[in-house]
Amino acid sequence: MPHVYIIGEITGASGFDQQLSLQGEFKFVTSDKWQCLGGDAQGTTWVGEAEMDEDMSIWNHPIQIHYSTRGMYGWPKLRIQVNTIDDEDRVDLAGYGFCHVPMSPGTHSLDIVTTRPKGSFWDHISCDVPLHLHLLAPSLSLYFSFSLLTISFSLLTISSLSLHNSLPLSS
Repeated sequence: MPHVYIIGEITGASGFDQQLSLQGEFKFVTSDKWQCLGGDAQGTTWVGEAEMDEDMSIWNHPIQIHYSTRGMYGWPKLRIQVNTIDDEDRVDLAGYGFCHVPMSPGTHSLDIVTTRPKGSFWDHISCDVPLHLHLLAPSLSLYFSFSLLTISFSLLTISSLSLHNSLPLSS
């Protein structure tokens, strides 16, 4: 049975409000033909704050995951949700994003553009506090993001994503 190893780190996020702390929730999404043998397929990053002279909140959150698979269908995708945390520890959505994990072995750097639902004028004035709209099922953003009315927001960086696999080479 072929194995895939994903090793790297979620470096951080840029383009968000510098006044707020940021935290990411990530999940590797696969089909039922994939089995996680080691590592965490989902988790939460540390809370990061941007320095005054920099635009990036640094997380440096490690990723190490080991999969076995019965087929290529359902190759891993990384789904991430970025949240802001204010001075009163209130958590609010900053954006959703996803990327396909590269199929080729080696070291890769990935940038994920995040978006968030836009909503209507009435959606925004109906909130008691200035919070952003959330998706009821964030996993659907992987499949229906083209039909959602969204705002492109910012960038999330994954560096040193190293991919090793034992997939048989076709000749």
